[in-house]
Amino acid sequence: MDVPLFRSIWVLSFYGVSTVVISLLSLLVSIWSEGRARALARVWAKANLRVAGIRVEVEGKENLPISSPAGDNECGFIIAANHTSAADIFAILAGLRLDICWVSRASLTRKPFLGWSVKRLHIPLARGSVGSAKRFIQEGTCKLDSGAAVVVFPEGTWRENAGPMLPFKKGSFLLARTTKRPIVPVAIIGSQDLLPPETLIPEKGTITLRIGTPIDPEQFTDLDHIAEETYRVITELLEDGVEEA
Repeated sequence: MDVPLFRSIWVLSFYGVSTVVISLLSLLVSIWSEGRARALARVWAKANLRVAGIRVEVEGKENLPISSPAGDNECGFIIAANHTSAADIFAILAGLRLDICWVSRASLTRKPFLGWSVKRLHIPLARGSVGSAKRFIQEGTCKLDSGAAVVVFPEGTWRENAGPMLPFKKGSFLLARTTKRPIVPVAIIGSQDLLPPETLIPEKGTITLRIGTPIDPEQFTDLDHIAEETYRVITELLEDGVEEA
């Protein structure tokens, strides 16, 4: 991907400065309101996508279990999405007018600025740790009770090539089963084409978020079946995008 030097410098500089400023401002605002602090991330994402020349289109907004068209949700829910690019995070933040709370790798908390916000405002998860799993349920329940939409990438990592999604990790759905909150499946389409893994500067273009019908975890007997159904629905949403293209 041949990116002009000036654009590369502009995009990277804007990202760096905006990340530092918004992270510090979020930490300050979080003293009074975690929800308002997380809302600043939406401003950050929209600004960075605009600078990069990326638009986000959202299909199926009517499937979001929210109390008003403006996106004000009184009762939190869980969003499960496929993951192929760093641009996925920006697209969800910019495209969904919700109080977005991320389930992220615990290692991110060691990064300056961004990691500080992750530790204070989101849900770090160390895979394979019993203690971390317990904190995940406790913090996730608290965030859901406050009305946040908790976002998980069940694949656990980026899928770096075209093709089927990676197998879903069952632990991603433990929070849904414990809290009995709905899972909203979301297919992210086009992000890897614009910003492949190991690439710093995205191409200009459009990312589509396709939202499916919420899945009720109480309709399934165990985590395996919840994961299988979520995988099936997101796969269908992704295939619809391929057919339309």
